[in-house]
Amino acid sequence: MSPEEWGYLLVLLASLPGGFFIKTLEGQSLRCAVPALLGAGLALLLCGVNSLHSVVVTAGTCLIVHATHRHCHMLTLLWTFSYLAFFRTCHLLGLPSPPAYANAMQLILTLKLVSLANEVRDLSLLQKVEDKAVGRPSTVLALRRMPTIWEMWCYCYCYVGLLTGPFYRFRTFDDWVNQPHSVSIPTWRPLLQRVRYAPVFGVLFLISARFFPANAALSDEFYESGFAFRLFYMVPVFFAFRMRFYVCWLLAEAGCIAAALGAYPKRARAKPGAGPIMELESTSSEAEGPVEYDFDTIKNIDCYSADFCVRVKDGMRYWNMSVQWWLAQYIYKTAPFRPYILRVLPQLPHHPAVPRRRECHGEGRTGPASHAPPRGLRLGALVLEDACLRLHVHGLCAAVSARHAALLALHRFRHACRALGVCGFRVAAACLARIIAQGLRHSFFTFKPLYMRVAKGVSSLSASCFLVGKVVGSEFMKLFPC
Repeated sequence: MSPEEWGYLLVLLASLPGGFFIKTLEGQSLRCAVPALLGAGLALLLCGVNSLHSVVVTAGTCLIVHATHRHCHMLTLLWTFSYLAFFRTCHLLGLPSPPAYANAMQLILTLKLVSLANEVRDLSLLQKVEDKAVGRPSTVLALRRMPTIWEMWCYCYCYVGLLTGPFYRFRTFDDWVNQPHSVSIPTWRPLLQRVRYAPVFGVLFLISARFFPANAALSDEFYESGFAFRLFYMVPVFFAFRMRFYVCWLLAEAGCIAAALGAYPKRARAKPGAGPIMELESTSSEAEGPVEYDFDTIKNIDCYSADFCVRVKDGMRYWNMSVQWWLAQYIYKTAPFRPYILRVLPQLPHHPAVPRRRECHGEGRTGPASHAPPRGLRLGALVLEDACLRLHVHGLCAAVSARHAALLALHRFRHACRALGVCGFRVAAACLARIIAQGLRHSFFTFKPLYMRVAKGVSSLSASCFLVGKVVGSEFMKLFPC
C-alpha cells in the first residue's frame, strides 16, 4: 500500500469514533460547528496550503448564491467546473501541483456546491410560485429555509465524506444537524452489518496487489511479454481496483452511520444521494412503537450487484450510487441536449405524445383521459423501437412540440413533398437525411455488442425508409390520382 492509501485508511478509521462522539452532541450550533472544524483541521493537515483552493471555490459559490437565486444553479455549475479545470492544470502555470488529498476534496466539494445551488434555486421557486400544482418542484426534497453563509461553510467542510464521499445534499446535512434525539437512533448493528465484508475485501486487495501490482504495467519489461499475458493482467489489476474502492466506500458509509448522518425512518423510502421521497411528518405521525431507521441515503455501493450484474447499465447504477444520482439530477435532466434513452419515458400513458384531456387543478379532473389519435394528422399510430424501448406515438404531437427530432423531421418531410419546386426537394432531402441520421444515432450509441448495434441500425434504417416511402406514396397519390 502506498502512503496515500495508508492516509485514507487512517482517516476512515478515525471517523468511526469521531462519529459516535458527534452523535452525542446536543444543540444545533454544536452539531453544525464541530464537524466543520474537524473537517477544516483535516484539510489543513493533509492538504496544507493547497486547501486554499477549496476556500476560493466555496467563497465564490456563496457570493453567487446570495447574489441571484434564479440563475445560481447554472452560474455555480460554470464556476465550480471552471475552477476545477484550473485546479487540474495549475501546475502548467508554475503553481505547486496539489496532492491527491486536495484533488479528492475538490471533487467532493464541487458536487456539494452544485447541489447546494440547485437546492437554493428550487426553494426560491417554491416561494415565488403561488399555484402549488403547476411548475412547482417536489417539496419532499426541497429545503425548509434559506441557508446562511455559516451553514454553507459548515456543510462544505463537514468532515463526514470530505475526502472519500459519499455525496449527500444540504437537506440531508440540515436534517442531521437538527435531528432530535439522535442518541436513541441505533447505529451499532447497521454499522457492523455494513462493514462485515470489508475485511474480506481488504485481504483480497492485498493479495491481488501483491502478486499483480498495477505499477508493473508502466515498466518496459511488461510490454516485452506476450499479448495473452498482458490481456490477462487487466483482470487482477481491475479486481484489486474494485476491492480497494469497496473497502474505502464501506468504511466511509460506516463513518456516516456512526454519526447517524442520513438516518431516516424506513417509511420515508430514502434513496442514495437524494434522501427521503416521502414526507417525514406523515411517516412519523403514523408510526407506532419504536421507529425503524435505515441509512440508504448515504449508501454508495452495492458490492454484489456491481460485481454480478449482467448489463453495463446496472453496473453503473450500483457503483458510486450517490454520485450517479447527482449526475442524473443535475446534469442529465437539466442538459440542453439529452440522449434518446434518457428522453423517452418507459410508460406510455404518461408520455406527452399520447393525447388526453387537460386537468383543471382547481376543480378536479374534467373527465377520463382520451386516447384517440388527433384529427388532421392522418398518419395513424407510429411505432418507434430503439434500445429495447417501445414508444407508441399517436400522430405527430411529440414532433410538433419538438420533443423528438426524428418525428419532427418526418413532419417537415411530409410537408416539403407537397412543394414540387427545387427548394421543396432540397428541404425534403435534408429532412430525409435527418430521419436516417437520427435512427442510426439512436441505434448505434448504446452499450450493445457490435452485431446487435448493426442489426438495430439496419432495422431502424429500414423502418425509416418504410415510413418515408409511405408518406411519399400517399402524397404522390394525392398529386397524381389514377
